Amino acid sequence: EDNVVGNHGDFRLVNWEHARIPGPQGDRYKYIGRAWADGDDGRIYPSASLVVAQYCALKDTNPAWDHADWIYSQVRWGLDGALSFLEKDGRLRYMQYFMDHQWETYDNRFYSGDEKPLVDCFDGEATAQEYDHSNPEIIHTSLLIGPAYAACLFHDRDPEFFTRVAALVKVGYQAIDRQFRPFPKKYSLGAWIWLNLLMARLTGETDYRDRAIREADRFLDLQQLEWAGDASCSARGWFRRSLNGSGNPWGEKPEQEVMLTPWTYQALFQLIATCPDHPRVSAWREAIRSYAGDYLMPIAARNHFGYTPMKVEAPTLKRQVGGKSLSYQYFGAIGRQFHQIGNAAFLLAAGKLLQDQSMIDAAWRQMFWFSGHNPRGYGLIHGFANNCNSGQYYPDDLGKAFPGGTINGAVGDDNDRPNFEKYHEYYTYGNISLLWFGTVAGAKQFSQPLELWPKEITESAHTADPLGHPRSSFPVRMKGGHTYPFMAVLQNQQSTAIDWQVDGIPGGNDEVGHIATDGRYHTPMVMQERQVVIRAISRQNPAIHEETLATVMPVPGAIPHVKLTMQNGHVQLAWEAPPGPLIGYSIWKRLPIGPEQVGTIFEMVGATEGEETTYGYPHARIHHYEDHLIPPGTEFQVRAYHAAFDATHAYTPDGKPYSGLSAGWMRSPRPSPEKIYGFGPPSPTVVVPFPDLAS
Repeated sequence: EDNVVGNHGDFRLVNWEHARIPGPQGDRYKYIGRAWADGDDGRIYPSASLVVAQYCALKDTNPAWDHADWIYSQVRWGLDGALSFLEKDGRLRYMQYFMDHQWETYDNRFYSGDEKPLVDCFDGEATAQEYDHSNPEIIHTSLLIGPAYAACLFHDRDPEFFTRVAALVKVGYQAIDRQFRPFPKKYSLGAWIWLNLLMARLTGETDYRDRAIREADRFLDLQQLEWAGDASCSARGWFRRSLNGSGNPWGEKPEQEVMLTPWTYQALFQLIATCPDHPRVSAWREAIRSYAGDYLMPIAARNHFGYTPMKVEAPTLKRQVGGKSLSYQYFGAIGRQFHQIGNAAFLLAAGKLLQDQSMIDAAWRQMFWFSGHNPRGYGLIHGFANNCNSGQYYPDDLGKAFPGGTINGAVGDDNDRPNFEKYHEYYTYGNISLLWFGTVAGAKQFSQPLELWPKEITESAHTADPLGHPRSSFPVRMKGGHTYPFMAVLQNQQSTAIDWQVDGIPGGNDEVGHIATDGRYHTPMVMQERQVVIRAISRQNPAIHEETLATVMPVPGAIPHVKLTMQNGHVQLAWEAPPGPLIGYSIWKRLPIGPEQVGTIFEMVGATEGEETTYGYPHARIHHYEDHLIPPGTEFQVRAYHAAFDATHAYTPDGKPYSGLSAGWMRSPRPSPEKIYGFGPPSPTVVVPFPDLAS
């Protein structure tokens, strides 16, 4: 939202700030933003955190092209989502359960995505469906990896914010440690190892690093060291989920899809990078070599396309062709091919670490499959291949076929033959592994003479009926009076000199907005939508240039001043109206840092309409809630917003609001909320005073 606003303003694609709502037992969560994941269990929540972690890993490679802090902007946006799913003690407890008519409710006056009844996300009776909730530790750990990594890497960019994030991570870690000691001995240890390494980096305390090393020994105990199979096919090196359990490296749900099994094994690479001189380095390297060289590659070699296994189901590797059970399998009944992208990333990282070209080649063969080198010639990564399916479960959902998006993939029959006809929806987990692959692969140069980001793009080509699923565009939309980073990269990175224009004016002006020499564009304040053309030009060769069309949206200016007073334990807020277009105001609250609870994001707690510039908290509407207490140090903000004509959440091809029967349940007509152009800049923070102890 703070980098490139979604298609319909602040309330789409994802409006993280509305992820919390007050409830009878305190704050609870809404699951919003279906483009991040899907499902009705706890696995949906860590997705934002893991994407943040992978972006941080990408930044750790110090890519020369990231001279406009593009990665940092993605991390900050993703953190809004990751932190909104964490309670103030660093834990996830509640989620929203699926129900009909979930879109018919509003929070104050803001439409905020998928709304569901609140349940305990680890209550198997309420949320299980086909998922196993026997390993909540992986959910909690995964939720902290992204915030911990970001706090390590970017503290100096925003010390006040990342100090809060670090405090929340520490509180959450302590809570996990108390509940799950000793940490379960299953391959979810990979995430636990990684979190401990991050804690050592975050705090400077070597005890966390030592714990990660000890846990790594327990993790290696789970590796299959004995050869399985016979002369026709033998393999070893996968990780069992427990010492006495199944030899299935596919894993337990939801762990299998939350953590994307190969993705967690980055912890082994992180151990080697963090402790390169430790005596156990040789054991960690051997574990990586065995998983890649003794498990992935031998079974991939038995596939005509060099395709890595999806899972191994038995101690023996003999296959029962035509039966229901295959001892090793390339395709599952419901797809989930993104595991193989994780395999490709693992093979590429292992090949580079071990200087083994055969592993590197095997990794790229895996990516060739996803680019269309498969029996049907289907591309499974949009923007990387043609002939892609639409990848949408419903043609009007948020999961558009965006460039870089990974389709779920093929399914297989009893003879393990791939079929590409169904399960084309998107899942975040595939995109995490694709980002890991890109992190390992690196980029020395780009294919185009000049690359400009962000840029208006069109949904990738696919094979769906264009009438049933038109190719959507992804325009660049920005709020007036805000600053956004544009980034231009020349093919030859040695030449980075770029000249910037706005509507043909070098550097822009007050009317069209100003763009600095580093590409940071400060948009003009506008009273109605205005389009501008941002152009990047090579200073060395002006014939090399790129441009994009951007829309500046009307939003209010900054609120100049907010006054806070206390009356009978209630907060009274009063403020001055800002300049610019205005419909109403929203009220936001953030708790102080405490020993057991930490507020990291501002949470919307109320709203006023029109010209009303006062608000009392807690409002009478939420008097009966338990979360109305206002500890000293609590912060409040006021944000003005502007809305205009009606806009629905999604459209059918003819542009009418969607309603109809799908998948056995009815989508009733959605309400038509006013288009939220966006919030203006937040007001100055006002803080609930601490008691005057002297009096």
